Amino acid sequence: MWFRWEMKYSAEALDDHLTTVQRDHEHRSQIEERRIRDDAAREEAKRKEKALQEEKARQERIRAETKVFPFHQVQARLEAERVEKEKAAALEAERKAVKEAAAASEKKSSESVTTASPEASKVSRDVTSQPVRPISAGQKHSTGI
Repeated sequence: MWFRWEMKYSAEALDDHLTTVQRDHEHRSQIEERRIRDDAAREEAKRKEKALQEEKARQERIRAETKVFPFHQVQARLEAERVEKEKAAALEAERKAVKEAAAASEKKSSESVTTASPEASKVSRDVTSQPVRPISAGQKHSTGI
């Protein structure tokens, strides 16, 4: 009787420990994800600010050039800049798609870990709550005991 009582409470303690470890892991993961999102938002804000400053500088340069150079030279240079910006935008869109795909796969993998854990703790409770059965005489000979 004492053995069953002890096994029951040790199984509950193990289950409580595993639950605590899982909760701690999830909490740390959430903190890490929040930090990554904040870093990405900061980088995006820096990128937008830099693009805005570059656009202002470009506008000033165009105003100055239109006073000095003929119009058709300015138009050719503007067309070249437009093509360059389109290429950069396409590259940025591709990078963003790759990041989103990685984030989606990471989210999917974390969801599968979360759904598997309650089942695993249930199995550990079921296994530890079963009484140990003695080895029969036929099993002793087959295992070499």
